[in-house]
Amino acid sequence: EVLEKRDFIEKIVKSEEVEQIYLKVLTSIDPDAFTEKGKIQKYTIDSFEKKPTGGIIVYLYVNDNKDYKTSVYLYKDYNTGKIEYGGGSWSPELVEFVKSKKAE
Repeated sequence: EVLEKRDFIEKIVKSEEVEQIYLKVLTSIDPDAFTEKGKIQKYTIDSFEKKPTGGIIVYLYVNDNKDYKTSVYLYKDYNTGKIEYGGGSWSPELVEFVKSKKAE
């Protein structure tokens, strides 16, 4: 039962619909993300957890650096059936990296 739920959540977290949300979030921090000029070149899903109140928090890290973290809160809009972005946070290291001019 618990494993099935986890598999179901993992499918959501890795779905194309949700990947679009990650891309939006990351380009909101770094408008040039995933381009030659961008600091953010790739992301990895580190972990995820279901919130007791509903919704899922996904923890991502950027450019293979576990200090460059962002959390993404996802919830289902029951009117549309779509997964929506409900906010999140960035680690100070990620903010610093994106703001700094230095390349990795």
